[in-house]
Amino acid sequence: MDSTTHKKKRKRENDEISSSKQNKHTHGDKPSIKTPRPNEPLRPTNEPLPEEHIQLLDSVKGHIKELTQVNDSYQDLDEPMGKDVLKSEDRKKKSKQTESPTEEKSIEEVKECAIEYLRLWDENKKKWSFRKKPQYWLLQNMYQKSMVSKAHFKVLLRYLEGLQGHQRQLVTERARLILDQYSEEMPEGSPTKREYKRAVGILRVLA
Repeated sequence: MDSTTHKKKRKRENDEISSSKQNKHTHGDKPSIKTPRPNEPLRPTNEPLPEEHIQLLDSVKGHIKELTQVNDSYQDLDEPMGKDVLKSEDRKKKSKQTESPTEEKSIEEVKECAIEYLRLWDENKKKWSFRKKPQYWLLQNMYQKSMVSKAHFKVLLRYLEGLQGHQRQLVTERARLILDQYSEEMPEGSPTKREYKRAVGILRVLA
């Protein structure tokens, strides 16, 4: 091999080594930076948000919630009454109209039960047994002629003779209270006059 050929070979080797170092410096020392695409979402980082940002986000969420509630309330006010609501109101009105006859019937049934309880005590004590509810009704309504007639009240006076304990004391105190509130000079036939007369009869029995 002559000297010229040897020089060319050495130059070519030097050029390859120089080119290799340049590529290493360009691509190895400086890492490539990937730029995100326009529509590509940003990846979340693991770094926590500052406390000020968190408080600001909570405040914004609270305002949004309040505005939503106010908006819903206005929508409820603007909604017209539907057919189902109107039908419901009609049913309520009808039920109220039919309550009175039902209540009157139940009161009448309770009255009949209490009077039958008193009659059985008077006519057949062997079949009679004490019952708290009929007695309570009689004691509560014995001053009203529409509930306890004059004939039934005479039977009730005999029944009161056997009244014992706390109930006897309550009946006595109520009769005395009526005597203190009313007087004998009330007109005949008035409810207050009848109450007064019945209170006198009760106190005579219980004295």
